[in-house]
Amino acid sequence: MKSKVADLLDCKFKPITIVKSNEKDKRAIGPKSDKSHCIMSYVARVIANRKIAIFEKDTVSCIGGLTGLGFGNAFMKDDETFENYSTFLSLGLKVAKDKEKYQEFCNYKPKPIKEMFENGERVYSNKKRAEEFLSNKVPSFNNKEKYVIFKPIEDVKDGETVESVIFTVNTFELACLMNFDASLRDDFGYLLTPPAAACQAMASFVFMESQKEDPHPVLGLLDFAGRKHMARWIPDDYLNISIPFKLFEKYENNCENSYLDGHVWNVNKNNYRVCYD
Repeated sequence: MKSKVADLLDCKFKPITIVKSNEKDKRAIGPKSDKSHCIMSYVARVIANRKIAIFEKDTVSCIGGLTGLGFGNAFMKDDETFENYSTFLSLGLKVAKDKEKYQEFCNYKPKPIKEMFENGERVYSNKKRAEEFLSNKVPSFNNKEKYVIFKPIEDVKDGETVESVIFTVNTFELACLMNFDASLRDDFGYLLTPPAAACQAMASFVFMESQKEDPHPVLGLLDFAGRKHMARWIPDDYLNISIPFKLFEKYENNCENSYLDGHVWNVNKNNYRVCYD
């Protein structure tokens, strides 16, 4: 699949996509078992090395990853999981209902992760807010297809249904995309910044936006845990902006004679590259 937006933006990293399928690409990388891993290390290789990464319910070990990719709301699997993750996403051990039991849960984690779980990720300022998010606000989907596939935009074939187009951008490129997006709207507040894991911002929140008449782009890599697993491939000063496909088509149909091919962007594009290079 080609993209006029990608050509005009001319980023260091070309866009990637999310496709759902019942067919498994033999070239794809991905976890082989449900042993502990973060899916973002695989996604980073799709972005940087143009690999294809494939995920299925039985091989994703992370509760947040399962939920983010559309394999149900794994946070609500049982009362113990709900308690552990509402504790973790808020203030950790100090707000645990059963501190001894939560400490046992933490003790099974590798040391750096153990310390994070003990102290809490603090995405939410209190446990009640975390509980509300996990039970009522986190987008939850049950994919009909077996596989969720991340692939470079150039590898998308005719007939494949793209769910999300993901740009990995520096601050200049993000500013350009946001100016372009704003030029197509009549209102403000056009960028969604969910308090969510990186995989959720790329996938489930985009799936949610796709159901709306007027979908919005979703900003990602605000999650430091996810960033850590991408650091080998993606520089620290880059973010993800994920575009629901319905909105991406609108971008494609309106990018000529727009901010993307205007004088302001072309001048600044050349100037910022001196700094980044």
